[in-house]
Amino acid sequence: MLIQETFTNETDGYNFGESEPYEPYTDDIGKLFKSFQREYGRCTSKMYVDTPEGTKAIGWVFTKRMQY
Repeated sequence: MLIQETFTNETDGYNFGESEPYEPYTDDIGKLFKSFQREYGRCTSKMYVDTPEGTKAIGWVFTKRMQY
């Protein structure tokens, strides 16, 4: 499992930052999700990818207001 963060300005419609993929500190998905909610705000949706077997959830989208 790898994590990659992309920071987006939804008001003006552009990305202003992106991290390199990195290994999370835990393999516990629930613990990781709660940690991200504390850091990045509420979860607004999941990210999906189409595979030959069907659609698969691959991540989450969080919303947080912040100055940059």
